[in-house]
Amino acid sequence: MPGMPPTDMPSDTSAMGPGAVVVTARTAPGAQPGAPTDLELDLTDGSTGAVVDDLTIHDDALIHLAVIGPDGQLAHVHPVRTAPGRYVVLVQPATGGRYGVFAEMERAGDGGHQVARTAFDVAGPAAPVTPAAPGAGVRQVAGMDAEVTAPPAVAGRPTRVSVAFTRDGGAPVTDLQGWLGMAGHLMLLGPGLRGVPDPADPASAFGHVHDMSAAGPAGTYGPQVGFDYTFPRAGRYALWVQVQRDWQIVTVPVTVDVAAAAAPTP
Repeated sequence: MPGMPPTDMPSDTSAMGPGAVVVTARTAPGAQPGAPTDLELDLTDGSTGAVVDDLTIHDDALIHLAVIGPDGQLAHVHPVRTAPGRYVVLVQPATGGRYGVFAEMERAGDGGHQVARTAFDVAGPAAPVTPAAPGAGVRQVAGMDAEVTAPPAVAGRPTRVSVAFTRDGGAPVTDLQGWLGMAGHLMLLGPGLRGVPDPADPASAFGHVHDMSAAGPAGTYGPQVGFDYTFPRAGRYALWVQVQRDWQIVTVPVTVDVAAAAAPTP
C-alpha cells in the first residue's frame, strides 16, 4: 500500500542447525512495480546471531540470488558486498505482491553450501500468474527457437530436461557464451501446499542445476543444453533454463507436471 514501510522479514529458522545462514531482505521505502529499487540483504548465523561475513566465491559469485515474483517471473542476480554481512542488488519488480528470495552461498570452513530463503513485499495488487508452456515444445525467445525436450517425469526418478536452440529457420545456434563458468543454468521451484509453485510458500522446494558440458573449439556452446534432476515429489514445477548469448541472459520458462511414483507391489 502507498507509504508502507520497508519490508523486513527474516527467513524461517525453525529447522536450522548450527552454522545455517539467516537472510533478511529489505527494500527501499515506497518500492513500486516497474521501478528499480535496491534490495538489501543482511546475513546472520542462525545459531549464534553473529554477522556472517565468511562467504567464499562459488561459480564466480559470492551469492547467487533467485528472486521469483508472484507472476512467476524469475531474476537470477548477484548481490555485491557493501559491509560485513550486508549485500545489495538492484531489482525491478514487475508487479505488486510478495516475492520469494532464494540465496545460494558457500561459507568458509565447515559452513558448506547453503540455500537460505526469505521474502519481501511490493505495494500494489499482484498480477495473475501466467504459467509457462508445459513440457516439450518450441518457444520463441530472443530471436531464437528454443525446443524443449522433457520426458514424462516421475517423482524420485532422474529426469533430463534439454533445450536445443536454432534461428533463421532452423540453423543451429552454436555461439552461446559461458555464463558463470558453465554452459547453462536450470532453476526450478516445486509445488507448494496448493500443488502449484508458490515462491512465498516454504513447501515449494527450490533447485539449481548446471550444464557442465565442455566448450567447443571456438570457446562457445550450443546448440543444446541439458540438465539432470530428480524431482522430489509429485506436483507442478516451474523451471527456468538460462543461457547467455550476445552478452544477454536468455531465459526459457517451462512447466513440468511430475507424476507420483507407483506404489510397490506387495
